[in-house]
Amino acid sequence: MIALETDSFRIEEMERSDSNRQFLLTVSGRPYKVGEFVYLILEGISQKLTYQQISETLNARQTDTQFAADDVARVIEEKLRPMGVFDAPKA
Repeated sequence: MIALETDSFRIEEMERSDSNRQFLLTVSGRPYKVGEFVYLILEGISQKLTYQQISETLNARQTDTQFAADDVARVIEEKLRPMGVFDAPKA
């Protein structure tokens, strides 16, 4: 997976094992260690996919839990937006 970068965040792979991938999400200079699902959500947003399309991508990656479009919206609104992922950069 390639690094994703916008004006408000950067996410890049930092660790990889057979079953667990970790990413470094940097928002306004603050680092966060996140999993592959956050990467896939941000990748989907950057590709302008719908929440339903993003949930289908997540579901195709694993079989333990099924994600609905509402689950994707909840992660975005309750976790990512408060972190400032979608904020405009400060001048």
